[in-house]
Amino acid sequence: MRFVVKDLDDQPDIFLKQRTLDDLEEIAQNLRFDLIKDRIYKDTYTDAKGKTQSRVRDKLNDYYLKKCAYCELFCKAEIEHYRPKKGVIGDKNHKGYYWLCYEWSNLVPSCRYCNTEGGKGNQFPIKNVRVTAPVFDVSGKIDKTHSLANHSTLQSEKPYLLHPEIDNPAQFLTFRIGHDKKGIEIVGIDTTTQRGQQTIKICNLNRDDLQLARLKNVIEPILNSINNMFELLRKETIVNSKLGDALGIVFKQAFENSLNTSKEHTLLRQTVVKNINSFDELIVSQLEPNQKLIVKTAFQSYLNRHAT
Repeated sequence: MRFVVKDLDDQPDIFLKQRTLDDLEEIAQNLRFDLIKDRIYKDTYTDAKGKTQSRVRDKLNDYYLKKCAYCELFCKAEIEHYRPKKGVIGDKNHKGYYWLCYEWSNLVPSCRYCNTEGGKGNQFPIKNVRVTAPVFDVSGKIDKTHSLANHSTLQSEKPYLLHPEIDNPAQFLTFRIGHDKKGIEIVGIDTTTQRGQQTIKICNLNRDDLQLARLKNVIEPILNSINNMFELLRKETIVNSKLGDALGIVFKQAFENSLNTSKEHTLLRQTVVKNINSFDELIVSQLEPNQKLIVKTAFQSYLNRHAT
């Protein structure tokens, strides 16, 4: 999960059409759930290869770079309503956030595993009082400013689920070696609000395949590169005095990858190189005993030289 800046004025064209706006008024004022259509919030079309695509997903992909908003794996995303449009699990009296069905700030891309298969679905736990209806202006029309995900009206609920366009995930989440050392776990660090831990639970962000993917795609390439440098030293391809420089090449690549948001697992990549403690936890701890102090010292030296 990474923080994403989405232009709320850059809406899919279908959300700006008068027919859509008229339907939204009917939905909001008269609870016309039958008018909530996936053809609107997906805006499907057939591409040159005859495959069904979604213009709304295309627009989300411009900002999320074809990755799931929650687990950051590449996927053909489902159009996920951050606040569920029809009903909320655990609150039988709530009809869902029906007036947000076509709200651009309420839509994020999600893989089917984070959304429907053991993931979020219609879960939306909150800490405070739930908003049950839209706000209307003096003319009797829906006040769309109160429908924005970051508006105080909705934020007053204090949702547990992190919103990648409002909340900085780095303030709520970090990573550690899995208990069985076969993967990388994501963990919540906000002990007061528990939003990080709740988000992990809601979206099932510690499923086995995802933990393994983090290890294989992010951690193991760094470990392999470090081991390659020690192998070059063993073969005397490089001398001991140049090992630090050689390891610096590995560290530089790790930093560059952490800045490349088009790659999967952006938050993990950033966490690895965040400071000496996270590097020690995720990388150094998995090295051979005779490598640990050398690599940790070299990384600290690299940080000192490149501190801004």
